[in-house]
Amino acid sequence: MFKKKEIKELEDKLKSTLVNYNLAVEELNEVGSSNYKIKSELAENLILKTERLLTRVVALPVEYFLILEEYKSASQNFENIKKEYHSNLKEHSYKTETIVGASATIMGISVATLGPTAATAMASTYGIASTGTAISALSGAAASNAILAWLGGGAIVAGGGGMAAGTTLLALFGPIGIAASTLSVLGSGTYSFLKANKKIKELKREIKNLKALITEGCPKAKNELESDSKLITKIAETSQPHYDYLNKYAPLNYDKFSEIEKDELKSYMKTIELLTKNLNGVQIS
Repeated sequence: MFKKKEIKELEDKLKSTLVNYNLAVEELNEVGSSNYKIKSELAENLILKTERLLTRVVALPVEYFLILEEYKSASQNFENIKKEYHSNLKEHSYKTETIVGASATIMGISVATLGPTAATAMASTYGIASTGTAISALSGAAASNAILAWLGGGAIVAGGGGMAAGTTLLALFGPIGIAASTLSVLGSGTYSFLKANKKIKELKREIKNLKALITEGCPKAKNELESDSKLITKIAETSQPHYDYLNKYAPLNYDKFSEIEKDELKSYMKTIELLTKNLNGVQIS
């Protein structure tokens, strides 16, 4: 076998790099799941509170109900992404021997997988697809492709690396992206000189790709999600005083609202609009 020693060394290096990759993805899953939980629970709580607040007031301008409906719609789209991702993961499970939780096993090697809640959080955090459509409003392959393009620095038509670069930066579908490519180059065999050189080239490529994920892709996504969690928590905290004031002092008829009470309602509903934009992937500050 040509270059047997070099190939074995590279295979061992690839396997050890997978260990670090798994750790990076596990950290990303934790941060992403936390972000998802914050957004999901916040939406559930605020939708109920806001409905109670608005429906008890007579002659309320319809614009406020429309703002609430947009928040409801964004929340539903947000939850649908989780279902789409989970369905996609199951659809491609034949590529692996097993998929359990946020990991996959192929050829006895464990490969961490981006979980549904983390993927959902990323879809809303990473914003707008190259078409101008909010990623969170997309579904299936369109949503995953848009996220990959974002991670790759934007769509090719916009001067970015496009989906191919995104796949290198972050394999959104874990075992589909990483295991299918990385683990396919592992394994012993008898190689001709040309095949041995090709094998070496493939191994080096996969090691480089994994290192990019470990040092760039995962930390980038993790930082974005952590910042997003802080932002939406701050917005939620800002909304509470407005809600408390209205709940305590606002009349049951909008025609009797004072200017202060009208301003309080505007300020409260502004926070709902900001949270809606956040769920839709629109960057806010």
